[in-house]
Amino acid sequence: NILATQYKAAESELLKNIDEKLYNLEEDDSIKVGIPVFDNELGGLKRGRLYTFVADSQVGKSALALQIGVQACIYDKSLYCDYHSLEMTKGETEERCLANVTNLEPRYISDPLKYFNKFDEDTSTLTSFYNSQREIEEFKNIVKNGAEILRELNINIYDDPELDVLTFKAKCKKNHLKRGRTDIIIVDHVGIACAGTPQEVVGKMDAFYNVGKQIAKMFNCVVIFLHQFNNEIDKDPMRF
Repeated sequence: NILATQYKAAESELLKNIDEKLYNLEEDDSIKVGIPVFDNELGGLKRGRLYTFVADSQVGKSALALQIGVQACIYDKSLYCDYHSLEMTKGETEERCLANVTNLEPRYISDPLKYFNKFDEDTSTLTSFYNSQREIEEFKNIVKNGAEILRELNINIYDDPELDVLTFKAKCKKNHLKRGRTDIIIVDHVGIACAGTPQEVVGKMDAFYNVGKQIAKMFNCVVIFLHQFNNEIDKDPMRF
């Protein structure tokens, strides 16, 4: 009788779990980022997973990753996002974050007069087309308001040009222990940290991806690695 009771309880729990999965009744802890293809098609970024964005240079990998980090933290201000940049300085990355919030190009933020310059093809000169100092002040207010929004978000930017897998793992653990939680970790881009001969690149990348998966599971967070294709096709293991 005891075994029969235990069997029925286990069977009931199993059927309940199946029903929850079939009817999407289980708690959804995925991270929404405000981008339809991620939120609607993928159901958000799943915790405990490693994602890789792979593309050639100058196609918007960093812009997309920063957009994900910023918008996710705007959507849920309790989230913590760590962005490790191996090719941009902290200042450049912050400008890109500010551009994401204000919908301005990064090159305009540090020098608003560039926004009001127009190239005249007939004379091959730059002509200013703002009407008053008031427009300049309004532009500066947009940037100021964007900076205030960013200050409220838990986005930590690190410029790590010499990041290696052990340092990366140690930093992730230290940040998690200090805050008590980690939600999004982005590395831009992992290929820089894995430079070397083709054999060395494969070994370093394998180590980085293994650590990335471990961290995603350990902290129940989303890990995003950006990877840029090597122009020398035969030297890039990601092309095969």
